[in-house]
Amino acid sequence: MSNPDVGMILTPERFKQNYREVKVLGEGADGQVICYAHRADARQQIAVKVPVVGYVKARLNLVYEIKALVEIGSCDQIISLLGFDEYHLPHGPAIYYEYCDLGAAHHFRQRLVEAYGSVPEETVWKMFADLSQALDWLHNKSKNPYIHGDLKSDNVMVTSSPNQLDPRLPTFKLGDFSRAKQYTAQTRDQLEYNGGHEFGPPHLQRIKGGVTLGLDIWNLGSMIQWFALGQFPSADFDDFIAKNPHLMPKDWTRHAIDEIKRTLLPPAVRPLNLSQEAQERRFRFYPNQTVPPFSDKLNRWYLLCHEPDLRKRVSAKRLVKFLVPVAQREIRILSGKRKIDEVQSKLKHLRRGARVLRAGGTGSVGMEALSSHPPPVPARPARRLIR
Repeated sequence: MSNPDVGMILTPERFKQNYREVKVLGEGADGQVICYAHRADARQQIAVKVPVVGYVKARLNLVYEIKALVEIGSCDQIISLLGFDEYHLPHGPAIYYEYCDLGAAHHFRQRLVEAYGSVPEETVWKMFADLSQALDWLHNKSKNPYIHGDLKSDNVMVTSSPNQLDPRLPTFKLGDFSRAKQYTAQTRDQLEYNGGHEFGPPHLQRIKGGVTLGLDIWNLGSMIQWFALGQFPSADFDDFIAKNPHLMPKDWTRHAIDEIKRTLLPPAVRPLNLSQEAQERRFRFYPNQTVPPFSDKLNRWYLLCHEPDLRKRVSAKRLVKFLVPVAQREIRILSGKRKIDEVQSKLKHLRRGARVLRAGGTGSVGMEALSSHPPPVPARPARRLIR
């Protein structure tokens, strides 16, 4: 794992000379991610991942992550490795990543809801297409097949798309490969699931002998469900314990609860096309947790990822071949409908104003009538979504 062998874009020497620390972007089980900016041009930013202080396993995980990223190679839907420093001080190694200006998916979703009231369907299609392409690269196009093994909201990064002005259509990139594993004839029977339990597959598909490439596809479906509905795709813990009182731990420690969630709490497969009233009845969502229903077409594709039978579950290769063109078409249709609706809304307001003026309402009454029906507020610009 020597630096010259991978043709790094950013060497440790250039990093130390040209970049300064700006802020902490986030922390995880293995390390901390810090934003650095170029000393001469603050717009040039990178993300640097360093291990947890004093945690030997975290350092080893980052060493493995570097090795995996070098083998996986470059893909537009996978976060780019710019370089690394095995001897970073005070604790190494350090990994230099491209900086994603819209942050992690969980933060981006919050800002989408603040800007538009709910997650637009075209954004869900865009995430679906981008992550399908990322998994296809891992499973079929990298040097060796890899299972990501931890696809969840913290590990999907979001960046503004080049030449795309609509903030609802960013680029989603798969990140954090510290749990990624080679999937070969020699390793497949020894693999176990070590990712977040909230997004994980049924439990028999998490243990040795049960882990396959289909694990990532299940996690993709869980990611789509979470992004669309805003709820973790796992069963409610209190309901699960109420139905299975014999599983109640004797001591309610954090460790005991986490162990139940990790090993016993089943995933939840929730349709995306239910009405808000049905969401309250079936999912026990509160009224403020419900979302407008998504299309039947999106729901059908999403459910293919949550097929319980591994032999029938859709593959990343088939998603790229069939889902991605459908997603691109649906995005164009939905974007076109939004533009038509905006134009019709503006025309409606102009006609209302013309009627008021023709009726002689040129005084204060007429102006009040006009101001009481202001034009619709345009969608918030992309910069409001940027951190």
